[in-house]
Amino acid sequence: MAEELALLVADVYEAAGALRRAGETLAAAEGQTQARWQLMSGSANTRKEAAHGRS
Repeated sequence: MAEELALLVADVYEAAGALRRAGETLAAAEGQTQARWQLMSGSANTRKEAAHGRS
């Protein structure tokens, strides 16, 4: 069971890396960075939650 879990975690990290690289490519096409898009997304979600009374 432990070996299967370790392989799953490795696969998740590999997928996250692939998504990060794809995000950087997409963001760069707009003259931005993925980090900036993530920050803007987080900020937009915080405003939505505050408008609905969530913290």
